[in-house]
Amino acid sequence: MNLTSKLIAKLLVLCGISLTCTACYGIPMPTYMTDIEGMVTDEATEQPIEGIKIGVSHYAGDMSDVDGKFNFKCGIPSPMTITITVEDIDGPENGGNYATETREIKLVQENFAPRGRWNGRNTEWVAGLKIDFELKHAEIPEEYENE
Repeated sequence: MNLTSKLIAKLLVLCGISLTCTACYGIPMPTYMTDIEGMVTDEATEQPIEGIKIGVSHYAGDMSDVDGKFNFKCGIPSPMTITITVEDIDGPENGGNYATETREIKLVQENFAPRGRWNGRNTEWVAGLKIDFELKHAEIPEEYENE
């Protein structure tokens, strides 16, 4: 190897080490948070429903309160499509047996606003999502109606 080749090789090794350290330690990875709030009501009576489980993709979520309201935050790896599932897990205890409802919502970069800064860079991006659900009563199979 001639002197020029050795210098180029050393420079490439030095750049590789520098980039590796920067990637591991120097640049904070942004986090994406979604503030999700809404209300669950009975479609027929328009009354709030307590005790309905709200889940988001990989996150357990929240339960609707006595006023049918829910509010929670969940982290997502990046802007993506999330699946929100609303499920009656206690059956008739909350006044009815409600059908499960699922919605897919696409969150894109434009949905998020920066919050918090570290070393001149945004470290957290937050999207607010307000979504209401009107649940229908689930149909009871005929074999259970006569019990």
